[in-house]
Amino acid sequence: MKNIKSIYASYSYHFHRCWRCDKVKQTNVKVHWDTSEGMKIICTSCHSNLISLKEMEKMRKENSTNNEFLKNLSNM
Repeated sequence: MKNIKSIYASYSYHFHRCWRCDKVKQTNVKVHWDTSEGMKIICTSCHSNLISLKEMEKMRKENSTNNEFLKNLSNM
């Protein structure tokens, strides 16, 4: 997720096909996503979804760590 760039074109709209959802988008913002398969262009909706999924994954890891800590405290 660290290799994502948002590109903003100020006055004109551009059309592009999102690599992730395979929909044609008309927008002045597109996201360049550097993957193992090369640079891909995704829409802002897919970018937001990826960020949300990454944040949820992080929270799940933190929550599982906290649960293990609480279990260890209760066993003492």
